[in-house]
Amino acid sequence: MTDRIITLSIPETLYERIQEEAVGTKQPIESLMIDRLAVLFNRVDEALDVNKALDALEAFKDYELWAIVSRRLSAADAERLHELNSEEKRDVLTAEEQLELDQLLAQVNRDMLLRSKALLLLKERGHDISTYVIA
Repeated sequence: MTDRIITLSIPETLYERIQEEAVGTKQPIESLMIDRLAVLFNRVDEALDVNKALDALEAFKDYELWAIVSRRLSAADAERLHELNSEEKRDVLTAEEQLELDQLLAQVNRDMLLRSKALLLLKERGHDISTYVIA
């Protein structure tokens, strides 16, 4: 995978929060932003190690944790997952399709772990998560 360079104009207050977080975690701003973006927008083949991603959530602000809780598969990925699951039940998946299904399921499982950890952290910080928990 090649890295892409982008120029991004962000509000001063956001930059200050990012800079403060980078100083507090003793890492370069660029590394902090890449880690955070990877957690928010990852794909299985491009993702941080799941343990690193889970650990990174500890430093997230509450609004960032709520973003993790709200994240779902894209509509296209959810539809494809449904199609592949249906085909798997009929035993008609090719090896390539099985790999694609495995990757989508790994993403779902990874996202579930991240959502669960985000909800735990939010609960520990005093937020009401009752609408997300089945009793």
